[in-house]
Amino acid sequence: MNSSLKGILRGQETTLIEAMRHFLFQEQVDLFHGKLNKVIAAIVEAELNTKHAAMVIQQYTEKSKRDHSRGMFHPSQISGCLRSVYLSMINAPTCEPYDKVGCAKMVSIFGNGDYVHLRLQNLLDRMGVLKAREIPLEDTVLRIEGHADGIVALGSKDYVLEIKSINEYGFIALRDAKPEHKEQVNLYMHCLKIPRAFILYENKNRQEWKEYMIPFDTDLFKEQKCRIKVVEHALEEHVPPPKLTNKDGCRWCNFTDVCDQAGTFGTPKRKKVKLVKRSSIGNFLRAKNKRS
Repeated sequence: MNSSLKGILRGQETTLIEAMRHFLFQEQVDLFHGKLNKVIAAIVEAELNTKHAAMVIQQYTEKSKRDHSRGMFHPSQISGCLRSVYLSMINAPTCEPYDKVGCAKMVSIFGNGDYVHLRLQNLLDRMGVLKAREIPLEDTVLRIEGHADGIVALGSKDYVLEIKSINEYGFIALRDAKPEHKEQVNLYMHCLKIPRAFILYENKNRQEWKEYMIPFDTDLFKEQKCRIKVVEHALEEHVPPPKLTNKDGCRWCNFTDVCDQAGTFGTPKRKKVKLVKRSSIGNFLRAKNKRS
């Protein structure tokens, strides 16, 4: 880390993006004046890519050896449709790809997101502020399992890092981090015991950035535990959770072909499931407690 970047990072009002811009600018100045060799810079980037690949291979190798008989929740699932989470936990059949154009587009979108993550992680690594990347996390009590994009050190504090790529329309509309992304990092913060996080958005069209610092939200965490209990109760009773009235996410769901038959997998459905709003989850749990 160069001395000018160290000075910036000591500033009280420094943002992650300011530090990133300063570093990239100084890096290009050094390349222009010959203080940084282009070949060496390329080798460093290649070494970071190799380190990242080795880390991912190791993580997936270890994951393949674990006991998956007891399903685990991924942090990104908890904010979404609980019926979809239920279907995932019971290994219900997913939709078969049928549209070549749509399938190729979807795979490319996710692939592009992966490389955005890698590029920004490498940048933060070169800056010397990335303390760790692709960090495994787990809460065996809540059955949470996943990985965070990284931990960054800014000033004297550590932050959980979450990177998101987003199209220009969505990027321009951003005034705050998306609620589902706040919920995701809230569980990361809980598992990693770090009470603050940066959500870093990149505009896929123009490579512009926006960042939001998110503190740990205790009230949100209580709601997230409640949602996990809803799915656990559904698994115990073999009754799929209620459908949500907001179906914006249905077009991306892997279970659209089998959603209406959710209760027919494994044990037959015991009761009719009604449409409810997300706000009714508390009532759902209270009703369950009364029956107990």
